[in-house]
Amino acid sequence: MDETGTTKYVVIEAKGGNSGLGKRLTIGKTQYVQQGTQEYHTSLVTDMIAKEGRLGSANLSQDMRDALDWIKRNNVEFRSFSDARYDAHENLATINDSYFGIKTPPPRG
Repeated sequence: MDETGTTKYVVIEAKGGNSGLGKRLTIGKTQYVQQGTQEYHTSLVTDMIAKEGRLGSANLSQDMRDALDWIKRNNVEFRSFSDARYDAHENLATINDSYFGIKTPPPRG
């Protein structure tokens, strides 16, 4: 909940150490997008909704049904944290912080 009392939902993509970022095809299957981007998340959610359409909600796990129901009902803020660097005392020195803003879930279908 923010300072105005508005509930916000945040998807955080966090990579640590030497972990590399993944990639996946966009919704149109025309290009690859990097993990931690708005396009990556939208593609993933769209594929989840398409899977529900193909298999039917009853054939998905309860966790998957709950996640899809939540995603469809809420606006989401996307953030990506990567490339954490630590000083000699193992304190966090720098980190890449990407903010994608509030986005509505992709259309059903």
